Amino acid sequence: MEKSSDTEQQEMNGENREKVEADRKKAEDMRQKALETMGKTHKRNSEEGSTCTRAKKSQKNGTGVLEYLKERAQQDQALKQEELELKKHENERLQNIQTQQIQMFKVMMDQQQQVQKQEKDDMSKMFKTLLDQQKHQQRQVQDMQNLLLMQQQTQTQPMMALLEKLVPK
Repeated sequence: MEKSSDTEQQEMNGENREKVEADRKKAEDMRQKALETMGKTHKRNSEEGSTCTRAKKSQKNGTGVLEYLKERAQQDQALKQEELELKKHENERLQNIQTQQIQMFKVMMDQQQQVQKQEKDDMSKMFKTLLDQQKHQQRQVQDMQNLLLMQQQTQTQPMMALLEKLVPK
C-alpha cells in the first residue's frame, strides 16, 4: 500500500513539475512579448545610426501606452490566476495525502485493536480451559477419596461383625 502511495505521489510530483515548467515558459513568453515592441524600436533607432540624443517626442494621445498597460495588467492578472490555481492544486494534493495517511493510521489502529482483542479472547479461553481442567482434576481426586472411603467401610464392616461375634458384650 505504501509503494503504490509513493508511486502515486511521485507521479503527481512529476506532473506538477511539468505543469510548473510549462507555466513558467508561458509567463516568460508573455514577458518577452510585452517588452518586444520597445526593444524593436530601440534596435531600429540604433541601426539607423542616430548618434544624437533622442529628440523629444511629441505627446500623442497615449493609446499605445494605455494598450500596453492594459495588456500588461491582463498578463499579470493571468499569471496571478495561474499561480493561484497551482497553489490550489498543491493544497488539494497535500490534503489528499494527509487524508490518505489518516485513513492508513485508522486502519492500522483498527488492526491493532483486533489483534489485541483476539489475544485477550485467546487468553480468556486458555484460563477457562485451565480452570475446567483443575475442576475436573479436583472431582477425580474427590471421587478417588470417596472410593477409598467406601472400600475402607466395606472392609471394616465384616471385620467389625467378626469382632462383635468374638468379643462378648
